Amino acid sequence: LNQERIKDLSQLLAQLSESDKLAGNAKLYLKGCCMETLGDLTPAQHPHCISLLHMPNNLVVKLPESTFLLCNLTELNLCGNRLVEFPTVLFRLALLSKLNLGHNALCSLPHIPANAWPELEVLMLYSNGISQLPSSICYLKSLVYLSLDANPIESLPRQICYLHRLKSLYISSLELLYLPQCLGSMRSLQNLFADSNSRLAYIPGSLLQRWDRLPPFQSYMYRCGKLGPPAQALATHCSLSVVNPLSDVASCLILPGEISTIGDCYANCVPSLEELALRTVHRCFVVSSSGQSPDPTAAVFQQRLPRPLQELAGCPTALCIVCHSAVFVFAFPVVCYSELDRMATFELSLACSRACHAQLLSNPCASGYDAAKNEDVSVWLPVLVPPL
Repeated sequence: LNQERIKDLSQLLAQLSESDKLAGNAKLYLKGCCMETLGDLTPAQHPHCISLLHMPNNLVVKLPESTFLLCNLTELNLCGNRLVEFPTVLFRLALLSKLNLGHNALCSLPHIPANAWPELEVLMLYSNGISQLPSSICYLKSLVYLSLDANPIESLPRQICYLHRLKSLYISSLELLYLPQCLGSMRSLQNLFADSNSRLAYIPGSLLQRWDRLPPFQSYMYRCGKLGPPAQALATHCSLSVVNPLSDVASCLILPGEISTIGDCYANCVPSLEELALRTVHRCFVVSSSGQSPDPTAAVFQQRLPRPLQELAGCPTALCIVCHSAVFVFAFPVVCYSELDRMATFELSLACSRACHAQLLSNPCASGYDAAKNEDVSVWLPVLVPPL
């Protein structure tokens, strides 16, 4: 029914039901039909018979609450409509495996419930006005393909690294200031498209390790930003650069928003009490590389923590580039200049202590990665526990 003028979906379903043309697993293609609304769906119209609904290039502004009656829908395409608010009723479509909301006017994404979209594999949100991605994106455990291109997003939540099945991530033409430090530890990630991020100046150290040593992995980061003159001048003299908190380099560093304090490698500087407390609590969330669970007492302690502290301590900002210990709000940054794929690249890594920082400076290969054994850059991964 492409290009045919249709008032709303409910009217169409009523006509199809009366003529017995609506059977199980029905697929509707309604491209460019000037449809402004889905209408008020009712069980008598048999919306449960629809498994695929393509409605790109229409005029839909809002989805009605009765949309949940499309309970057997597995694929929904609302690309090129006029949606302004994210339709939260879609969270009730448990069988949805592919959702396209690209080329709309969405300004934000709501909190994603922990039990929403257990089957969702493809999520496309490109070309909207979304400025922030919620940390609850990590609940989409089945996600394989995520497209966020052409949105004014300045940073990605570190929880995105817990999408353990994600293979393709499209984040081109955003307003990114930095990338999550743990991107390189995403074992499933095979394609990263981050072109045309004019404000992006650094690449996480773990990502370059993954790029160099753990194929198959493709990353496209052309037409991204460059560092300012102080760091440029520093990088021309040495490949590995110490970052002093009072230096010009530190002033132009754009660190993850969670890092509030930079350690001074030239002073007797130790992590803050907040950092030490978070690292201690975090040990309750760790799963070793052998897959063994934490001890029972740690699990009980973990469950008794307030939900905000669970989410904070369960997901570190980064892993130390040397020993892979968790880093939260305090770190020793190291800037490295390298040439990768014929591109001049600035690598930003974080060390957890003066000892690891000094070890990295004295031996740039001391990153905890054993190329001969083909180990992953993450010896273990912490576990993010869903809110109780």
